Amino acid sequence: MSEFRDFLLNGQVIDLLEKRTALELFHKLNPQAVESGERNGIKFVQARSEEMVLRYFEDGLLVIEKQVSDLKKDFAKIIKFYKEDLSPALAYLFSKGAKGLEIIRAPGSKKLFFVSSLGATGEEVSSFFSDRNKKVDIVSGYKELTINYADDLVLLNINKNIEDSAEDVKSLIENIVLFNETGRHLHKLLQTHRIIWDKADAIISKSNTQLKDLPKDSETLTDFSSMVVNIKARIEQMKLNLSFRESTFDNKNVGRLLLKFKNRNQDLDYLLSLFEMTSVHLNNNIYRLSTIYQEQQQRSLNRLQMLFLTSVVSGFLSLGFFDSFYIFVLLKFGGITILITLFIYYFWNSFIFKKVKRKAK
Repeated sequence: MSEFRDFLLNGQVIDLLEKRTALELFHKLNPQAVESGERNGIKFVQARSEEMVLRYFEDGLLVIEKQVSDLKKDFAKIIKFYKEDLSPALAYLFSKGAKGLEIIRAPGSKKLFFVSSLGATGEEVSSFFSDRNKKVDIVSGYKELTINYADDLVLLNINKNIEDSAEDVKSLIENIVLFNETGRHLHKLLQTHRIIWDKADAIISKSNTQLKDLPKDSETLTDFSSMVVNIKARIEQMKLNLSFRESTFDNKNVGRLLLKFKNRNQDLDYLLSLFEMTSVHLNNNIYRLSTIYQEQQQRSLNRLQMLFLTSVVSGFLSLGFFDSFYIFVLLKFGGITILITLFIYYFWNSFIFKKVKRKAK
């Protein structure tokens, strides 16, 4: 977080990064009114950029806020700001060190938008969704607010008679955003696990794998294995972040509404065990393919050695048929050598080698 704060203040980056590129990204983002703060024990850095307010917390939560006038246009502005201004800067700032988390996105995955309102009536909430052709799937009611879930849109309607401070309400909203996004992220990771497992299983279960394909198949499984190791590390990090945030509101008034999200760590444990099993499965089969490749290479080498040996032996045998050495003798010698070599190789490969191979199996 300190690196992000230094960048927002003056475009300063670590020595491993190119200063010129960093300054270009800094001027494009154009952060203003940079300040650090703390909310319920969680530190954050905040800045303004045009109409946006971005807030980055030490546990990884990133929030972009904007006052809404035209929802569709404002959503488009937020997406454009994130993709064109903020995301390139974040990607460059954290491009060194551990590799970023890889997620194989399932088709049809959507971004989730959160909209907060103050004291909207039931009729206004219904009109809000119907005007956008959205159907509310889930409604969660609390004293402080009501949460309406509809596909990719979530409306947080705050009670206008709420007694909690504005900071507590904002903290509550940020916690709801974090835990909802964590759930969506878990779903994406589960989809990633299924895709990795299916693709790996398709390679492992191939019955007609040729020798030339084994290195490529082994390399693909190794790539999957590296991805799984990375995902496992990030899941552990997510667990730490969730536990840290939960510890900040366990005894606070606003924290009582988030008790239902405490099973997130159990979900993470389950997901971690799935990826651990996948890691073992991949590593075992990487070793198996490597062993098969080495065995087939050794068999090929044995065949070449036998072919060379039979060529030498047949050469000596054929020399015994001739008393003198002329050009026609050379031709006969070569022909006899080839015939004897082919005969011995055919006999070896058809009878002896196959018997050895069957015993090996």
